[in-house]
Amino acid sequence: MAHTPDDPTKPQVWVEKGLDELDFEFYIPQGPKGDPGGFVSTGITTTLNDYVTPGTYHVSAASDSANALALNMPYNEAATLLVTSSNANSTTTIQTFITNTKGIYKRRKFGSTWSAWIHFGSTRTDQTAGRAMYQWDELNQREQLVWGDTGVRDISSLLVNGWVLPASGTLFIRRVGSVVTMWGMIDGTNFTTDHFYTPPAAGFAPETSGGSYAPVVSSDYADVRDIAYDGTFYIRSATKKIWRVRATWTTIQPWPTTLPGSGSFIANN
Repeated sequence: MAHTPDDPTKPQVWVEKGLDELDFEFYIPQGPKGDPGGFVSTGITTTLNDYVTPGTYHVSAASDSANALALNMPYNEAATLLVTSSNANSTTTIQTFITNTKGIYKRRKFGSTWSAWIHFGSTRTDQTAGRAMYQWDELNQREQLVWGDTGVRDISSLLVNGWVLPASGTLFIRRVGSVVTMWGMIDGTNFTTDHFYTPPAAGFAPETSGGSYAPVVSSDYADVRDIAYDGTFYIRSATKKIWRVRATWTTIQPWPTTLPGSGSFIANN
């Protein structure tokens, strides 16, 4: 026998003794949406413009990009299409195209007109080497570095060819985005060549070799030379003195996976 719940908003169970066993009847309230309906996985077979009935649909990749464009797909990739209506009389339809990789696309149909697809990309923060933040590039389907900072690195211990630190000196390097800066003081009194530092294989090297990046001045201000790079940084025609170093250059190398030297006490600046 069907029972009427005491409170339609709450679940209820009735227990009655039958001839040989207990009988149970359960009441589970439903939300304001009522019975579920329409949300059944269905494969796309025509242009996405035809899919205006609320539901979820499996989208297979098209044969090529031109065919995907003809089907009004925002990107040629297998995906899930979620179709919803934003109001009771269904004059506005919203499509959400969820890809298998890094992005979600959305558009709406208001009346009889579809809007353009809008992309919502993912972001990622990596702290393997400093801090680097990436944004998904939907046009090229790859991550794009949008900001990064290695912090200030003390590379004093990485001087070569007889270059050392003066009594009160340090050599620093830092990369922020695509810009690298090196600064400090180095002692070349006993150098064997004018090449004093080789940057890591990835992440810090200038875009080109052979260029000059900044003038450097001797500690007695008697000499002014250039810092240059040919795979290793050097001071052109350096004399055996202490030098005040500051140079800035751009790099097109990917973000480093390891950092040179050690973290400095001003690494958070």
